[in-house]
Amino acid sequence: MTVGDPFSVLVLAGGASRRMGTDKRAVPIEGTPMLLRTIERLAGLPVMLAIDPRDPPNVPLPAHVRVIPDSRPGEGPLAALEAGLAALTVPTVLVVAADMPWVEPSVLRLLARRLASHAEVDVACLADSAGPRPLPLAVRRAATLAHLTSLLDTGERRLRALLPGAAVIPPDEWRPLDPRQGTLRDVDVPADLATVP
Repeated sequence: MTVGDPFSVLVLAGGASRRMGTDKRAVPIEGTPMLLRTIERLAGLPVMLAIDPRDPPNVPLPAHVRVIPDSRPGEGPLAALEAGLAALTVPTVLVVAADMPWVEPSVLRLLARRLASHAEVDVACLADSAGPRPLPLAVRRAATLAHLTSLLDTGERRLRALLPGAAVIPPDEWRPLDPRQGTLRDVDVPADLATVP
């Protein structure tokens, strides 16, 4: 995957799965635990996993996956992203969630290329008919880390807070790479498993 600057993929894998009623990271997707299915979609890429150390995933992780504990456990995905970015050294980080088992690698490549071609911004994201989406993201590690740490220190917890000023990829650019639109599908409740992209 050649997209310019060296990069890593950070999978945000914390959360209590309250709406699912069970640890959704272990819920099977086509016979494979969801977290592992997401990691499989990223095969060949350098993958890091940010977890809440109080609630590690109950699935066997591949040997190549590095685990990074949240530095602010229980404070949401923005805090998990902070821990992940602080532990990495690469210039660019692609960010996905553990509950995105249909993420399309070619769309992640597009995000990385878009960020590389827009030196004036630190974040690139996808949009659908409802507007910009907070995941997946491509971020410049150092600048984003400084920004989100200040957000967290003022009480912000939402990834969406990183989107103002982002380079936004409209649907007509990314959907040809992912006609089933699985990249933006996440799993929050059992009904989300009723249809598979």
